[in-house]
Amino acid sequence: MIRSLLASRSFFLTTQSSFPFRCGALAAAAPVSACAAPPTAKVDVQPAAAAAVPAPAAPADAQLLAAATAAQAPLLKTLESLVNIETGTGDAAGMAAMGQLLEAELKALGATVTRHKAVDGRVGDNLVGRLRGTGGKRLLLLAHMDTVYEKGTLAKAPFRVEGNRAYGPGIADDKAGIAVILHALKLLQARGFRAMAKSSCCSTPTRRRDRSARAT
Repeated sequence: MIRSLLASRSFFLTTQSSFPFRCGALAAAAPVSACAAPPTAKVDVQPAAAAAVPAPAAPADAQLLAAATAAQAPLLKTLESLVNIETGTGDAAGMAAMGQLLEAELKALGATVTRHKAVDGRVGDNLVGRLRGTGGKRLLLLAHMDTVYEKGTLAKAPFRVEGNRAYGPGIADDKAGIAVILHALKLLQARGFRAMAKSSCCSTPTRRRDRSARAT
């Protein structure tokens, strides 16, 4: 079910500099493409090549796909909320606000949330949310909260959706990742999925590796 949910659809997002990167989508829940290019750049969305997408382990779950499709609007609303909190690297106020929002979201899912101070004087806490199940395997979902954009960028390039594209500072790196994680967990919770021994969601304050938080 996890593979069907998180790997059933992928996109390549390509900036004007022709640098492609891959973004997993929440089944059909996020067909609006998350674009992380600079505010003035144009981002073209192309379906991933069939060879690049791993074959599903089981036939598609029609009910899960329908639920994910219905989650598109709520996911976009969450994405907008995340983008509207500016979290440039080193922005203490923005990191604090993002940490509070994510902690509340994870606790609403029933997760036990712990905070771990970042190392080397980095601003912001590492958040670790843990959900326990009845299975034998563990699942780690990881995303970072900071962006490369300086405070004030949001006023110049606010969140918007145009056709099948969404725009905003840090929208795919990594605000969309956080939104997909939250809504994937909500979908699994609604299905009563407990086949993992433990599911851990880690949100780090920086894109650089930080060993101060360990999901165990």
